[in-house]
Amino acid sequence: RAGSRITADYAALWSSDEGSECPLFYSDPASQEMYRYMAHKVLTRVNTYTRTAYNNDPTIMLWELGNGLRCPGKRFGGKPLQRWYRQMAPFVRRLAPKQLLGSGSEGFFLCAAASQERSSRGCQAGEAWRTALGIEDIANWMDAQGVDYIGESAIPEFDVATYQARLDAWPPTMLSRLGGALTRDEQRDFLDAWIL
Repeated sequence: RAGSRITADYAALWSSDEGSECPLFYSDPASQEMYRYMAHKVLTRVNTYTRTAYNNDPTIMLWELGNGLRCPGKRFGGKPLQRWYRQMAPFVRRLAPKQLLGSGSEGFFLCAAASQERSSRGCQAGEAWRTALGIEDIANWMDAQGVDYIGESAIPEFDVATYQARLDAWPPTMLSRLGGALTRDEQRDFLDAWIL
């Protein structure tokens, strides 16, 4: 449609299963090389109709390194994913210097590791929801996903901080403990408390 802009993701790698471990994808050299190869192929591809390379296409507003990438397992503290972001962001930035770049994060916080200045309303909201509704401690669940929203937002190559409000997809046991779907008001209340 005329005047439209798109955001392009080209990787999605996450699991919300309790006990999952951080995928080797983030640290395996062969996987990293395959990602770079794929990113290069996608970003430099020439559109058949417009004859414009994707990395020069003004209708592509933003590239995301992935869609909701996670590094599950509290023992990792999100470090493998952060290192991967720091390696891949400069590579993609060089390929598409005229377009915005973001992580594609869901926006989880490492609540247990948060210092006073890094503590968030999101972590406090998780505790409030656990107390009020008797559901799992959302702050602990977020910690187990291995995503450091504050840390990744500080990566210099990222132009935007992305956030996904997908209460239907996380945490996995929240809806079952509530006995069904959250009402729109419950979703709004949670998000109002959780978003920075």
